[in-house]
Amino acid sequence: MPYSTPTMPSEYMRVADVAARLDVDPRTVLAMLRDGRLPVRFARFGATTRIHRADFEKDLEQRNAAAIHA
Repeated sequence: MPYSTPTMPSEYMRVADVAARLDVDPRTVLAMLRDGRLPVRFARFGATTRIHRADFEKDLEQRNAAAIHA
């Protein structure tokens, strides 16, 4: 998904927080963003990347549902 401009800081999560939720290294989250395995909006602020919270929560629900039905 394209970069977006955050309207409220709470709309976006830190990479470390997303990594903890997915139980992966933060570098893995960045790789997932780059190659499309994590199809969410994100914003870059210099060297800092933030992930759109609602997009991430929706993707996480879909991943969990797919894992349950697999």
